[in-house]
Amino acid sequence: MLSLLNRREKRLVLLGRKLGLEGIAGVIPKRPEAWKWFKTYTQDGEFTASENMWIRLYVIGNGGRGGRGGMGVKISSHYCSRGAGGGGGGTPGCAIHEIYLKKNETITISKTPERWQVQIGENIIYATHGGNGDTAAGKTEGAGGSGGSAVGGNVGNYNGHSGNNGIAGFDESLSGGGYDGMPGGDGGARAVEIKYIGTSGRGGKGGTSGTKEDYFGKPGDAGSGLSDSQETQLGAAGGGGGGIGWYGQSDFGTSSGLGGSGYTGGVVIETASV
Repeated sequence: MLSLLNRREKRLVLLGRKLGLEGIAGVIPKRPEAWKWFKTYTQDGEFTASENMWIRLYVIGNGGRGGRGGMGVKISSHYCSRGAGGGGGGTPGCAIHEIYLKKNETITISKTPERWQVQIGENIIYATHGGNGDTAAGKTEGAGGSGGSAVGGNVGNYNGHSGNNGIAGFDESLSGGGYDGMPGGDGGARAVEIKYIGTSGRGGKGGTSGTKEDYFGKPGDAGSGLSDSQETQLGAAGGGGGGIGWYGQSDFGTSSGLGGSGYTGGVVIETASV
């Protein structure tokens, strides 16, 4: 159905250009050759066209958060395991859609627990959130969160990438007073380097059990929000937290690194650049 509508739209554009009717109501002008940022939605809302206009939509899910690092475990008085790293969060899907709106025509933007979406009449364009990274369990690493997906875009529908797994811990004989933890996994890579998706966080380092100050696992970086666009950054995933080693003294605490937070998704609207 979408391909049929696109072909019909192209025929109308060509007919209007042939007859010199681009400015007459009811004739769809040609698509813009260049676009510029116009507005970003990170909350539910509506966009109403102030005039007849082409818009381009980027629908981007939330970035997944990283998983917590694992705890080192005492096996015997001289034998222990290193705590593994938590998994990195997955990056979201992204749907890109272009549409010609008539004056006062409205589209609806909303977020659900699973996705961001835009409703245009009866059609829905959406992108799902990146999955959260798993928490490490002792020396078993946390798996990276799954990448999101996208549906309904007439320009492109791009899947996100899974976050990286944390680094697994392992058993070893006690020497030098303790064990280092293992680093967490990085958040997923951006979907085809889409400019409005931010850079994902790095996994935290494993804690070192040689001194009290360095014992705790380091947290993973949050999704940074940095992107190729100066106007808006969405959907970056968090890195996994670092694991901790085991020292054998209770005053060293028991905190492994927390995973980094994912960055919110949303919808970006571009208009013609003239």
